Amino acid sequence: RISRRIYELCADLVRFMRESGDPALLARYRSVEDERFSGLQELMGPLKASGQLRSGMTASEAHAVLWAMTGADWYSRLVFDKRWRPSRYEEWLGDALINLLLEPA
Repeated sequence: RISRRIYELCADLVRFMRESGDPALLARYRSVEDERFSGLQELMGPLKASGQLRSGMTASEAHAVLWAMTGADWYSRLVFDKRWRPSRYEEWLGDALINLLLEPA
């Protein structure tokens, strides 16, 4: 839900920053992504401690997957390019993260 709410407001801006060709905007985009990656680290301890992390996946790999999947790219591709409703994106992302990160029930 967090990714959906953020990108409903600013996915087009994030896309512009990344694709503008302006070195300052690209540097800011990279800085924001670095901060987002660092911020997601907080979720790794509880995930690992839960014992539900998919077998064979390290916390570091889970962190990278979570960062990649919750970035603006997936939102832009599915909502802007493929005309999904933001609520459908949110549902899909939740299901995808569960299937990618957690041990099957």
